[in-house]
Amino acid sequence: MPSKWDVIKLKVHAGLNKAGLGSLLLGSQDLLGIDIGSYSIKIIELKNKEEGGVLVSWGYMPCDFQSDIAPEEKTLQIVNLIRAFLIEKGVKIRDAATSVSGNTVLVRYVKFPLLTPKEMSTALAAEAEPFIPFDINEVQLGFHILNTDVMEEGQRKMETVLVAAKRELIADRLDLLGGAGLSPMVIDVDSFALENVFEKIEPEAADTRGTLILNIGHSVTNLSIVAAGVTQVVRDIFIAGNSLTKAVMKVKGTDYMAAEEAKRTYGIILEPASSAEPGSGANAPAGGEATIKLSASEIAGLSGAGGLRPFLSRKPSFPS
Repeated sequence: MPSKWDVIKLKVHAGLNKAGLGSLLLGSQDLLGIDIGSYSIKIIELKNKEEGGVLVSWGYMPCDFQSDIAPEEKTLQIVNLIRAFLIEKGVKIRDAATSVSGNTVLVRYVKFPLLTPKEMSTALAAEAEPFIPFDINEVQLGFHILNTDVMEEGQRKMETVLVAAKRELIADRLDLLGGAGLSPMVIDVDSFALENVFEKIEPEAADTRGTLILNIGHSVTNLSIVAAGVTQVVRDIFIAGNSLTKAVMKVKGTDYMAAEEAKRTYGIILEPASSAEPGSGANAPAGGEATIKLSASEIAGLSGAGGLRPFLSRKPSFPS
C-alpha cells in the first residue's frame, strides 16, 4: 500500500508539471474545481459533454475568519462550507482539482543537464537542491521541460520550470478536501491553472501573442506572462484586494467594513446570495475570467480583481 507521501507525490506532480490540471480539466472526466482563498472559497462543477466542458454550477462563499482563529477551527469551517455547497447543489461528483500559491510555493526557471523526463524524475531532488531556499526534505517538487535544445558552455542543457511546494501546505490541502468527502485528483499552481484555462478559451492568442495573466485575490496576486505558448515569468505579489481596501480606507478616512462596502457598490464583488446563472456574463463571480485587449500584439487575462475589476481601466472616483 503506498504511503501518504507517495500519494501526495503522485497528485502534486500531476499538477506541478503544468500539463496536469489541463488534461483533467479539459479531459474525459467530470470534475470539481476548488479555489480556497484567504477571503472566500470558489467552487465550480464541470461536466464533460460532446461540446466540451460545461459549467453546471458554481459557488462563491466568503469565509468569516476571526484573526485569532485556531487552524483546526479554520479547517472545520472550510470543510463545512464545501459540504454545504455540495448538499445545496446536489453535486454527486467527488473528484476535485485545486491549486496553491504564496510564499511556500516556489517557481524557478533553470537550466539542467539534458536528461529524459524519467531520468529527471529520478534525479530531481539532487538537481533542484541548489535552487531551492527550503530544506529539500520539506518540499514536494515538480518540473516541466520547456526546451531541450539549449547550448551553454559547450554542453547541451534543457530549460526547465522547477516548482517546489512545502509538504505541509500540500498535506493540509489534501486533508481539507478529504475531510469534505472529496478525492483530490491534482494540485496545480494558481498561475499555471489560469494559463491552462486561458490557452483553452483563447488558443490562437495563447500560441501567437504575448499574454499577461493576473489573478487578484484577497491577499495575493498571481502574475504570469506567456509568449508563444511558453511561460516566461511567474510571480506571487503580496499586493491584492485587501491592499486596495486599505487604500480606500486611507483615502476616504473610513473603516474596513465601509471600504469593503464601497468595493461591493462600485466593483463587482458578489454577495453570497447572488442568483446569477452559470456563465451569465457580467454577473459571473468575481473570480471569473475576463479578457482585456491591450494592443495588436498583447492581451491580458484577468481573474479575481479584488472586487475592483472596473477600476483597472479608469481612475476610481468615490462620492464624498
